Amino acid sequence: MICHVTVRTPKLSETVDFYNWLLGMTVARRLTPPTGEIVFMGEAETKFEIIQDDKAEVINAKGLTVGFTVESLEEKLAMLDGRRIPHSPVFRRRRERGSRILRI
Repeated sequence: MICHVTVRTPKLSETVDFYNWLLGMTVARRLTPPTGEIVFMGEAETKFEIIQDDKAEVINAKGLTVGFTVESLEEKLAMLDGRRIPHSPVFRRRRERGSRILRI
């Protein structure tokens, strides 16, 4: 059983706002240890943990994806396109199959 998936970011507030805007994820828990802030998002048993880390770097973790179930993949891709946020070309194939999984 997976308890949580963790992302480290220097922009905690922006990251929380992004997942709330795109996926409707809400803050389930917020911690403020001396090392920085931690936010757990989501309503399901498995949480999406976002850690404030001023030294976090953007990394390209090839082969690693996190998938989210959405009502309309087309709607979510249009939201990303509307803000010119790039996404994987793999979605072109998935659109044809009517997928409801958004991989970020």
